[in-house]
Amino acid sequence: MSIHEAKEKRRELDLLLAKFSTGEAQAEERLRLAVVAGELRDAGTINIVLSLIEDPDEQVRWYAVNSLLKIDRSSSVHIFWDIFEKDPDEDVRSMAIACIGNSMIGSLDKSTFMRLKAALSRERSPLLKGSVYDSMLMVAAVQPSEWSLSKVSWRDLDKFEVDWAKVEELEKKILEENQE
Repeated sequence: MSIHEAKEKRRELDLLLAKFSTGEAQAEERLRLAVVAGELRDAGTINIVLSLIEDPDEQVRWYAVNSLLKIDRSSSVHIFWDIFEKDPDEDVRSMAIACIGNSMIGSLDKSTFMRLKAALSRERSPLLKGSVYDSMLMVAAVQPSEWSLSKVSWRDLDKFEVDWAKVEELEKKILEENQE
């Protein structure tokens, strides 16, 4: 982003924040606020983004979750878990679990992997199963070309199948890594 573009985004952010702070922002403006905050990666907007995660509009929440990843990747994992476990919208939950994978990518973190495995066992939605599975692959440092959702078209998502042998193989790898 050029300096000029950043200044324009900052002006837009300031206008949106002014409207948001008075409670006058419509859903479209709140969504734009979430997007611009993420594009600027401005840590000063984190409280606004956190409040947008509670927005009644699911699209606003989806973009707020995505922006939180851009602004504060590492310390937001617990927030992403909370959203995944509590948000009523499947797409928002899918974004939250993808953010966990992105935040923990290549970490080989045992507790995150095991929590993802438990979530994978519970979920019934193909979209959520696919998102959880891909996040497990991210944590386990599997190459992006092997992530499952990149291989499934959206109209065939209901045909997604978990490769449980791969899950067991990755779990063994992570347990071995964490013993050293």
